[in-house]
Amino acid sequence: MIDTVALGGTEVSDTDPAMPSSPPGDPASDPEPDGGFSAAEKLIGVDPANKAPHTSSAAATFMLRYETNPQRREQSERHRGGALVWLGVGLVAAIIAAVVIIAVASSHAMGASCRGGINRYEPPTKYQSTGNGPWTATYPCRNGGSKTVRVPAKQVPGGG
Repeated sequence: MIDTVALGGTEVSDTDPAMPSSPPGDPASDPEPDGGFSAAEKLIGVDPANKAPHTSSAAATFMLRYETNPQRREQSERHRGGALVWLGVGLVAAIIAAVVIIAVASSHAMGASCRGGINRYEPPTKYQSTGNGPWTATYPCRNGGSKTVRVPAKQVPGGG
């Protein structure tokens, strides 16, 4: 007996190869009903777990809903747990990287050469002028580096 159902004007029968004959996770549809996942299936599942652990754990959770084989359920639960642990490791690594980047950026290592502001208790280390242009003085900074600023000619030793 062949059952035929009309879906939106298209007839689909239960012998149609595009339609599974039994629901997913049904022991009758498993090629290995007594065993767990094959080695190839495990290897295929590891790659997405490494690249997208959140999605992989969600897929494992979805699969657990329909899996009736106890060995496969156990393997799916371990896979889900491993994917969530890997997600946690990735989040911790991202937080550490963000802290390091912020620390490096806040120490002014990314651009400004004067750290801690100009040390006004130290005299300028150098005065310089190009031609008849304005004078500049280079001051040492409190926490390293130096800063060059414009100064009036009357402040330059020797009258500028």
